[in-house]
Amino acid sequence: MNIENIYADQTYENLQNRKLARVPNDRDKRQGSIIFDATSTNSVEEAQMYIELLRILRLTFAETSFGEYLRRRTAELGVYPEAAVHAVRLGVMHSTEGGFLDINIGERFSIEALHFVATKRIEQGHFELQCETAGVVGNQTFGRLIPVGNIRGLAKAELTDILIPGADEEDDDSLYARYEEKINMTPFAGNVDDYVLKTKKIEGVGGCEVYPVRRGGGTGDIVIIDSLYNPPSQVLIDRVQAEIDPLPHQTGLGTAGIDHNILILGVQTAAIDIEARVITAHGLYLGQVQEEIEAVINAYFLELRQGWERRDRITPKMPIIVRVAQLISIIINIEGIEDIKDIKLNGQDTNLTIGLDEIPFAGVINLYE
Repeated sequence: MNIENIYADQTYENLQNRKLARVPNDRDKRQGSIIFDATSTNSVEEAQMYIELLRILRLTFAETSFGEYLRRRTAELGVYPEAAVHAVRLGVMHSTEGGFLDINIGERFSIEALHFVATKRIEQGHFELQCETAGVVGNQTFGRLIPVGNIRGLAKAELTDILIPGADEEDDDSLYARYEEKINMTPFAGNVDDYVLKTKKIEGVGGCEVYPVRRGGGTGDIVIIDSLYNPPSQVLIDRVQAEIDPLPHQTGLGTAGIDHNILILGVQTAAIDIEARVITAHGLYLGQVQEEIEAVINAYFLELRQGWERRDRITPKMPIIVRVAQLISIIINIEGIEDIKDIKLNGQDTNLTIGLDEIPFAGVINLYE
């Protein structure tokens, strides 16, 4: 029985009717009578009790629980909600004398309502900047930085690439998914499940694939995608490498087994060029719907990237397939579009299968009437 239906018949009406059925018919039990009024009040409270009982049942099981109650349930298995993550961005410092300028670690910069602090030098004039505000907000701003203090010789500071994506505090859906994953996995002493769970715990990692014995006995490759479902930056790859199996390999200083040689790699970008003939409704120009078409295409590719990580560890990993029929379906549902014809992906009119460790992004989108 569905948990939602377990008390479905415990309504006020049913409860009241059952009570009145127990009263002899020679007594006045019509609405407004003493007997009706006395039992009615009790029936209201009893119906409310069943509502609360259903709520307790929902909170008891992780699948239907939420908030603090879900966190208590997942904590029993050692799965705790992940805190918000501070974004780490690339800051580029330009010198008044031309070229790049080195600055002191700890220098602070502002952009819009955010502040970033220099935490690590990458190379001449290029620094890791950590957003002082945790969350995805640290991923969203690009452009010119304003130094909080005076930095001699600084002509311009720019906020550019996302090195470690910021993330908001974990929501209930994500927490339950990790809880379910923990239940279905059997991590032990450096097996595949063990490496999956260890890798995905690292800030900035959105998913991973583990390939054991890929370069011979004792080796393994872990391919990662970042938490925005983009190829990871080299900074993130290096951070994961240092935590799992710092170079040189097999030192036993990371979480990898002492005799394991683990190499961290990033997913690669597969650019998909799209060409299609679009038939618009009478009086509507293609330019009026082009932006919306590109938006739904990008949303479709994001959905594919989110599904890159294998959920079932038993069956072999399958590559992503970009499907012509799916693209036609999402585009033709846009208001004002009557038909779409001659769609091609990278010059072919068939589905496109990309590499095992590649994720799709829209390349050139060429739409014509």
